[in-house]
Amino acid sequence: MRASMSVWIPGVRASACAGAGSGSIENFIQRLVPVNPAANQWHSYEIEARGDRITATLDGAKVLDGRHSTFKSGYIGLQHHKNARIEFRNITIKPLTD
Repeated sequence: MRASMSVWIPGVRASACAGAGSGSIENFIQRLVPVNPAANQWHSYEIEARGDRITATLDGAKVLDGRHSTFKSGYIGLQHHKNARIEFRNITIKPLTD
């Protein structure tokens, strides 16, 4: 089973988050608040997966907090769509402590 957390940047790819909405885990966990990060600037996204619970903050504001048994294990990936400019920097993956 594959799922993705999407962040739509206005003007980049309007159809990317149709349905679930930016900041949601598509088809599984709905976002807490609307997520509309400004284009052409860096944003900080922190995602924590602990067991079946996933929380996420975007620029310091909690945007996702939910559970689904699908997410007890899996992979981490970064993706972009054809003809869309996207950059990543300062990516850190840390083991969780109790």
